[in-house]
Amino acid sequence: MKRLLTFLALATSLHATPDTFAVDAGKSGAFPTVQKAVDAAVATVPKAPVLITLAPGIYRERVLVPTAIGDLTLKGAGADTTKIVFNLAANAKNPD
Repeated sequence: MKRLLTFLALATSLHATPDTFAVDAGKSGAFPTVQKAVDAAVATVPKAPVLITLAPGIYRERVLVPTAIGDLTLKGAGADTTKIVFNLAANAKNPD
């Protein structure tokens, strides 16, 4: 029984609840862009699991996710209501 409890405690700690960051351009207390939330997650919890929730809307931005971050999940309100778009031509010199 003691071994089972030790195993369950270890398994639970391996699937820790991720730190959550919210993106909503119109809401106070949330990040206005996806990139700002990603940057904050990297600075705050670089190797811990991170969940970034996206409010419904179209986010027109380039999102760069550094390899320094661990487990990152972007979760929107649904494929029909939440989109991240960015137009980048293959021959563009400096898209930003």
